[in-house]
Amino acid sequence: MIVLITAIAGVLGVIGSLLFSGWQTRQLIEQSKLQNAVAGTTGVQQPMELLHGVLRMLFEEPSLRPYLYERKACPTAGDKRARVLTVAEMFGDVLEVGLHSTTTIASTDAQEDWLDYARFLLGHSPALVEVVGTHPKWYPALAAMLMEPALLGSAAASLPSQGRPGT
Repeated sequence: MIVLITAIAGVLGVIGSLLFSGWQTRQLIEQSKLQNAVAGTTGVQQPMELLHGVLRMLFEEPSLRPYLYERKACPTAGDKRARVLTVAEMFGDVLEVGLHSTTTIASTDAQEDWLDYARFLLGHSPALVEVVGTHPKWYPALAAMLMEPALLGSAAASLPSQGRPGT
């Protein structure tokens, strides 16, 4: 009789342990989902803050905007050229961070948005194309995008011959 009671108590203990383990696993899954959502939000927040910093520069110096959004050719010399190329480098940095973040953190759901914005800027900014084409190793994701058929026509014409990706 004692053996039967001990066996029943042991089985109940195992069942209780399995139920508790299942509950812990469910809680761990919920916590992981929450952490992934937070990582996704953080993964988009940092590049957005960086982007707003660059856009703030355009707000303060609106004469630079056409060089980045309206296909205006980069000045060939002087302080204006230096300012335009510096802002183009900043855009390149921000786009690389945004593309990297949204690629590595799957829960961001923003990769297509960053790809679309990067394609837009590459298609509308000869200065950005020049910077990326001159330094493709600094901007590997953007340099790869320059080889996309949709961008080849407008982008390749703006690349310096020695700076084309893959040459």
